[in-house]
Amino acid sequence: HDLRTPLNAVLGYTELAAKSETVSLARGYLAKLDQAGRIMLSLINDTLNLSKIENGAITLKLAPVSCGDVIKKVVTTVQPSMDAKHIHFVLDNRRAVMATVRVDALRLQDIFINLLSNAVKFTPENGEITLTVECLKLEKNCVHDRLTVSDNGCGISKAFLPKVFEPFTQERFAETAGVGGSGLGLSIAKKLVELMGGTIEVQSELGKGTRFIVCVDFERIDDALLQGSPEVRLHKNLQGRRVLLVDD
Repeated sequence: HDLRTPLNAVLGYTELAAKSETVSLARGYLAKLDQAGRIMLSLINDTLNLSKIENGAITLKLAPVSCGDVIKKVVTTVQPSMDAKHIHFVLDNRRAVMATVRVDALRLQDIFINLLSNAVKFTPENGEITLTVECLKLEKNCVHDRLTVSDNGCGISKAFLPKVFEPFTQERFAETAGVGGSGLGLSIAKKLVELMGGTIEVQSELGKGTRFIVCVDFERIDDALLQGSPEVRLHKNLQGRRVLLVDD
C-alpha cells in the first residue's frame, strides 16, 4: 500500500502532464511527479536498508571519530527542517564528554537523523525539540553514553507504544493525518542501535510529547589517533587535482 500510493501518483501525473495543453500546466504536474517520485525513492531506500540490516548484510565500519563532530553533522542535517517549522532546537551537552571514540559515524548519524526527523514531523510549528547528550560513566577505554531526543509534539497513545518500532506502522489521528513517511525510520534506528550493542526505549503520552532514549557504549581511544584518520585527510586541499566520485 505504501509503495502503491506514490506509484499511482507518478503514473497519474505523468498522464496528466502528457495531456497538458500549456507549458505552465505541464510544469505543475511535473513538479508533483517529482515529489511523488522522491517519496517513492525514499521508501525504497528505507526498505532496502532495513532488509540489509535484518539479513546481516550491513556491518559496522569502526573508525576514530570525535563525538562532537558526529553531533554537529546530525544537527546540520536536520536544522533546515526545524527552521521551516520555526521549531526551537536545544542541544544540551553539559554532561557530555566529547572524547574520541571508535564508532561507525555514518550509522550513528543515521540513528539520530531518523529520531530527530521523526520528532520534526510530529512537533507543531513553534514547538521545541531537545537533544540531550550525557556521559553516564567514563572509563579509560569506554564511554557509557545516554542520548535523548525529546519533543513537545502530539505524543503517542498508550495502546500504540508497543508498536512504535514495528516496520510500516504509524499512529493515525486528526493531528497526524497530513504527516507522510514510510513508517520505517524508527525500525531502522532500533536495528542500528542494537547492532551497536545499545538499547533504545520510548516514553510518551498523547498530547504531551515523546522522548526516545538511546544508551550505548563507545570504545574510547587516544585522541592522537584522530589526527591520522581518513576524516581529517579528506580536508586536504584538492586544488589542481582530478577526483572521480563513484556512487555504489
